[in-house]
Amino acid sequence: MGVAAQAPDHWREAQAPTRTPSGSAVPRGPVAGTLQEGLSLVAANRGVMLLCRPTT
Repeated sequence: MGVAAQAPDHWREAQAPTRTPSGSAVPRGPVAGTLQEGLSLVAANRGVMLLCRPTT
């Protein structure tokens, strides 16, 4: 799942890499603009999210 907000390339690559360690492309999913949108996409089995401890 992608993030709708602007972010530096180094942050995006660290949080959502475009390639696996072996070099395979990672497919992109839908984009979420809010936490609620992201959770809805996860609930609909359309994406995954990594959350920090305070968010969980």
